[in-house]
Amino acid sequence: MPQLHCTKKLQKAMGLKPADTVQQELTSSILGSWHVNLININHCDCVLFVNDATLFNFLIPDVSKEQFHQLDQLFRDFLLCVLAEEGIDDVLRAKLLKDYGNISFANTNSKKVLGSMNELAFMYAYYIEKEGGINTPMLPEIIRQMNRVIMSALTAHYPINALQDLLGLQRRM
Repeated sequence: MPQLHCTKKLQKAMGLKPADTVQQELTSSILGSWHVNLININHCDCVLFVNDATLFNFLIPDVSKEQFHQLDQLFRDFLLCVLAEEGIDDVLRAKLLKDYGNISFANTNSKKVLGSMNELAFMYAYYIEKEGGINTPMLPEIIRQMNRVIMSALTAHYPINALQDLLGLQRRM
């Protein structure tokens, strides 16, 4: 079962208790687990998802208190949209989403991914503010740009290229 490794800040917002998190990594999904953080942009709660293996990422803006309790479904919905925006075909998207039918929550476990998340959070805040704020219609393009930023944790690779490599797809920017 794939895991969403949530920061303590996000776990608190979700109302997760230590007993609600799993300790052992049991994943059989193609993409594997993700790290998730709650960030604040323009006084709005946003949730940043970063794939552990590829640093492929996306942001869910302006998350309400009620939505925190449905984070697994929000994750699946947004992942499907972001993959479609990246040109991943319907069959592969369906296969990837099937892997995330059941999701467990866990504590963060990678300083490398957390460091990358901090960089991405800063960049998302900058670009969202530059484009007019949290409700900008440019968010899909900002997400696309963030997956085309060289991440030092990937040995000078772009997250989109790492994702394409993992999925066995031909690279295209």
